[in-house]
Amino acid sequence: MVAPEGAAAVRTAVLHARARWAGAAVLALGAVQTAVAAVVLVRSGQAWVDLGLSVIAMLSGLSSFGTHSDTALALLRDHRWHPDVPSVLLREMDGEVLLRRRALAALRSTPRTAWLTTGLAVVVLVCAILRTAW
Repeated sequence: MVAPEGAAAVRTAVLHARARWAGAAVLALGAVQTAVAAVVLVRSGQAWVDLGLSVIAMLSGLSSFGTHSDTALALLRDHRWHPDVPSVLLREMDGEVLLRRRALAALRSTPRTAWLTTGLAVVVLVCAILRTAW
């Protein structure tokens, strides 16, 4: 019989595996924003703050992606046996086991931190865009 906490953990892992792409989007938009801020800095001589804020937004997106990814992998590591685990995530998990078994064993599930990081990344990106546009 499948334990209820296993099903909940798998659902949470799948949610984090999907949510990591929000971090990837913030990373990509942050890279574009960094390029825009650099052009604005060169052309108008605005403050370096715009460029710095854009770089922070880009790196926050990367952090968000990594935190969600690590949370999903930590949950899946403990519940790989569950029948609801999607095959795509099982293949990713197998690849991680082959590449970095020790690091995978040391991962901890941090869902709150993952959501907080994503929220902060979005806020910093919006602030960077608004500051550069101003």
